[in-house]
Amino acid sequence: MILVPSFLCVLLIQSPGTQQPEAHRQEPASGKTSQLSPVSDTSVQAALENGEAYLIKGEMSRALQEFKEVIQIDPKDSLAHYRIASIYFGRGNYDLALNSYRDALAGDDQPYWVEAWSHIQLGKIFDIRGQRERAVCEYRLAIQAGELAHGAIDQAQKLLDHPFQQP
Repeated sequence: MILVPSFLCVLLIQSPGTQQPEAHRQEPASGKTSQLSPVSDTSVQAALENGEAYLIKGEMSRALQEFKEVIQIDPKDSLAHYRIASIYFGRGNYDLALNSYRDALAGDDQPYWVEAWSHIQLGKIFDIRGQRERAVCEYRLAIQAGELAHGAIDQAQKLLDHPFQQP
């Protein structure tokens, strides 16, 4: 196993097939209300639900359109960015996936599991590209996020031990 200090992980991250949890929208931990108007909240929720329905049906292009609509209304919606990234990842478009996972991490952190799973998916992209040190940093960040409910820590630990390989 390659050991990389935590401070180096941050620097590396800023340089230019897995189980995924279901969507659950939650209020921010701060207890603050959303900056969106009720109309926008309704539009965002409807577009997210439509996008999820299209994902289930396997209609990725339509799902992508719905999630992009969410981003137009709420550019900080982490779940929409995460779902967009997952679609790009599934298509093998790793550059767009990488950017969208980073956007998810820079967003509103809702739902809570997006942080850990975005780091895991970023790690996979780096493993695919042969950038193991960067992948290891991402897996460690996923573990630090401490998300247990959907198996993120276990998945990150497995990927630390054995690099991700495309199916």
